[in-house]
Amino acid sequence: MTLTRSGGIAGGAETVTVEPDGRWTATGRTGTARTGQLSPADLDRLRALAGSAPSGGGPGRPDVRCADTYTYRLTIDANTVEWADCPSGPQPPAAASALADLLLRAGALR
Repeated sequence: MTLTRSGGIAGGAETVTVEPDGRWTATGRTGTARTGQLSPADLDRLRALAGSAPSGGGPGRPDVRCADTYTYRLTIDANTVEWADCPSGPQPPAAASALADLLLRAGALR
């Protein structure tokens, strides 16, 4: 699974890749890589959410009318969904948003 978050006030992109065993590698805006391990509870939650994630497609291209928002791209196997933190744009599937929140909370993306 790979999650990329880009944009925001500072711009740039951050990417985190999570292995099936919960090990993650994150690359920040500066290109610096960090590694970590999801807790057993977070790994269980990730697996449950990934199992209910959309199987292709998604809400479409993010709405670019909102300034200084983050844009997310979540890829699980061959399925990708993209969205932006913009209330006027398409909203992501609940599982995709919850996966991004889990990775943010776990510290994989800062």
